[in-house]
Amino acid sequence: MNFSILWTDKISDMEDDKILNEEHLPEVEKTKGDKSAVDNEGNIQMHKPFRILRTILFIFISLLSALFLLVFILYFVPVLQEKISGKKNEITNNKDLKQDAAYKKQIGLLTKDIQRLSRKYNAYTSGQSYIVINTIENKFFLYKNKNLIREGF
Repeated sequence: MNFSILWTDKISDMEDDKILNEEHLPEVEKTKGDKSAVDNEGNIQMHKPFRILRTILFIFISLLSALFLLVFILYFVPVLQEKISGKKNEITNNKDLKQDAAYKKQIGLLTKDIQRLSRKYNAYTSGQSYIVINTIENKFFLYKNKNLIREGF
């Protein structure tokens, strides 16, 4: 009888000592499968595969963000600037514009350029038969006296 009382007292003392010792040690709770642990500050400590996966995901999201920023700067900023400025080139049929001296001068210069380029084109093309081959579209065009006679692939 004395032995059983001493034994139970010894066990309870050992349990009390264990509880006291655990209070002084940093808490680390392990979950099933040892996949992660929580330290005494509540931070999750992951094992190596999860840290690698998290790092890869972080790098992927960073690259995706950088790509989005680049696309935004290259494409959307000029569109927004055009929208904000309100400047848009439109063909108008304004009578006052057609009577403006600078407008008439510009139209005259463009007409002269078109005539000069037409003469140059005519000099390069002969009046006889010739063939034009478009290698990009794999097409040919057969001309005779500057008239299209035949086209094909």
